[in-house]
Amino acid sequence: MSRLYAGWGSGVLNYFDEQYTCYSVETVGMSELEMGDKVVLPVDAIQTVSRLKLEFPLFFRIAGLRGMKQRRARAEAYVKANKGKRVPKPPPSLPNNGAQFCSVLEFSAAKGAMYAPRWMMENIGVKDGGKVHVMSTFSKQVPQGQFVKFQPHTKAFVEVLGNLGPKRFLESALARRYSVLSRGERIVVQHNGVSHPITVLACRPANAVSILGSVDLEVDFAPSKEAVANGEAVLDEDDDVGKGKSNNAKKSSNKNNRSAVPLSAKPEHLDSGVDDDMARAIAMSIAEQQRKEKRWEQQEQPFRRAAECE
Repeated sequence: MSRLYAGWGSGVLNYFDEQYTCYSVETVGMSELEMGDKVVLPVDAIQTVSRLKLEFPLFFRIAGLRGMKQRRARAEAYVKANKGKRVPKPPPSLPNNGAQFCSVLEFSAAKGAMYAPRWMMENIGVKDGGKVHVMSTFSKQVPQGQFVKFQPHTKAFVEVLGNLGPKRFLESALARRYSVLSRGERIVVQHNGVSHPITVLACRPANAVSILGSVDLEVDFAPSKEAVANGEAVLDEDDDVGKGKSNNAKKSSNKNNRSAVPLSAKPEHLDSGVDDDMARAIAMSIAEQQRKEKRWEQQEQPFRRAAECE
């Protein structure tokens, strides 16, 4: 069972916390999910989500079991510090630290299992059949994105961008498949059947940002890793994610590759941050839970009357 924390069902801060056995989407015949950050959780997970009354859009962080105690301690400390407050303090911005942000496409995985894109599993160092720790993020911990800077891994990707233009490519390859971008993560996008890895060098206004819904997202591109390795280009010092600098640092002065890209080509149902399948599943789960509670109440009535007579 998923862990339920203090404040369950009362409208105060709650969070989802569970361990699953992880399998790649390709292994379970769902290879169409390989391009994107959507995962599949088991049915009982949605029951926990509805009982916890988690706020939408639902974002999760997945990671290996290493560091799980520290992640739980930080979450519990935040909940404790804001207990009873009508307006909780904004939660701290979250760096990667070996974790991966994602959203849920549907709740149809086998019990105790989670299905994720292989590139995401590689990011957190988990193989098929490995254990992962899944936690939900707090409201406003993943704000709406304003600016993202990418670094292509190959010069071939740069040529694709040059032919299509950043707007068209990102609308088709990024906006319809990804929900969250976080500083330092490697994601995979696809064009004409060819996969292209790119790294997120910076995000604003936080380390992790949402790109759900219609939003004018300003994007910038650093020289490709291939070009830097060949000595054909130099990476700005502010773009070196390995140095651990905050992504809220000053904007890059290189404006040649920057453009405001309106990611408005998403299906309308993503404006709320909830996929159609997910919304239907949540509604069905809540209705089923209400039916069960009603049956339980009816079954308990004879015992209550008997107890009153005694």
